[in-house]
Amino acid sequence: MCKRLVLVLSVGVLGVLAIASTQPTAKTVDGVESNDPEIRKSIDRLESDDPETRKAAESKLIEDYTQTVIALEGVIQKDLQGDYATEIKSNWANGKPPDPKYLAAASAMNILGELRAARSVPLLVAHFEFSITQGQTWRSRLPGLVDYPAANALAKIGLPAVSSVVEEYKKHGKSRRFLTGLLLEKVLGEELSRAYFQAAISRESDLVKKQRLEALLECFGKPRN
Repeated sequence: MCKRLVLVLSVGVLGVLAIASTQPTAKTVDGVESNDPEIRKSIDRLESDDPETRKAAESKLIEDYTQTVIALEGVIQKDLQGDYATEIKSNWANGKPPDPKYLAAASAMNILGELRAARSVPLLVAHFEFSITQGQTWRSRLPGLVDYPAANALAKIGLPAVSSVVEEYKKHGKSRRFLTGLLLEKVLGEELSRAYFQAAISRESDLVKKQRLEALLECFGKPRN
């Protein structure tokens, strides 16, 4: 399982710091202006000479972003209840596609990832192993982050998600090792992931959790000379 981790330093130190410093307060896309008239109005007001007008516009943009995130979190909380994993697997086994509510939850997670919604980390971690492709695509290929909307969203959120993901891994162990390894490799890269786990192991006093961290560290191979 660990062999599937691509041991490449995909994100350098500067790249990691950049991820941490670019958490948006409103949904923006480089080079693209919003077509929403209310958002456009607030953005135009950012150019006002009046400080109070600019402040009000900033507050409105932040509020719109926050309300969008809260609404998306509500979709996930409403649609993912009970033993949904068993239901999804059963549907695929019987030739049925996932219930639309699970598709909605997956879409909500994808959007939260694109929004870099750090406040949604606890909810996404709670549904870390959620997948709507179990029993379907896995017959022809091994799964990746894209098959796990919550884990994929956490990878997009980046550094703010790392500690929470690792803490949950220490509780669950082997069942989350593969996904946690993929996520850490995506966010930190091989070398930084190794350094992160070495430091975490040295701080961990619980023997079982320490062993789980050591098992995950092995996924990142030996240091390069």
